[in-house]
Order: sequence, then C-alpha cells, then structure tokens
Amino acid sequence: MHDADIIYLSNRIDSLEKNQMEILEIIKHTLSQATHPEIQMVIRKLPNERRSQYRKQISVPISYEFSSDQRTISRYGKSFNISESGMCFYTQTPLEDGLNLRIQSEHIWDSPRSGIVRWCNRKYLNFYQVGVSFQ
Repeated sequence: MHDADIIYLSNRIDSLEKNQMEILEIIKHTLSQATHPEIQMVIRKLPNERRSQYRKQISVPISYEFSSDQRTISRYGKSFNISESGMCFYTQTPLEDGLNLRIQSEHIWDSPRSGIVRWCNRKYLNFYQVGVSFQ
C-alpha cells in the first residue's frame, strides 16, 4: 500500500466515522426530548463517550518510532484526532497494546511526543487505527 492509498483510505474512514458520530448525537438529542418509558430505555443503552477530554478531528501526516529487538523502527501514518491526553492515527503497521512510541508531526508539535499504544484495530487488510495516550 502506498502513501496515496493510506491518505485515500484514512479520508474515507474519517468521513464515515464523523458521519456516524454526528448521527449518534442527533439521535441522542432527539431521543432525550422523548418521555415514553421504552424510548428512555433505548437512550440508556446508547454508547457513552468515555474520554475525559474533547478530541479535535485533525488529519495530517505523522511519523512514529518504537524499539524492537534493540533497534529503532520508524513508520508513518496519518492522524485522525487528538486531545491533550492522547491521539488516534492510521498506519499500515499493527501495534501491540502497551508499546511505547515517539510520535512526531511538524503540523502539530515542535518536538516529538511520547505515548503508549492503548488499542489497535484493523480497519482493512493492511490498514490499522491506533489509539495512544501521551505520557
């Protein structure tokens, strides 16, 4: 997969996930106005936001490094969202939970940020979405 493919796929996923989030918020708001007991039960079953901080949608190139077998490995990706405490990005490399990363993007920071992989989900055959908390 080439950089153009990563950009295309991440843009498509960004668009779909933003649409899903907007639709869910519209549904929650609409249902919150309802008083029927069965509708109130549906509201309680809707997923809640677990993050403690707002994440800003941002789609820019990133690079990251991690250690493996006493050597440093560098890879590239594309950001999806970011907050004070963490970020989500797309990459072609599956990353293990708990892996320490150094993440850089000249579009976001002046110097690299350290973070820990909290989750990694396969989106397509060779395309992953990664959640990182900053240290």
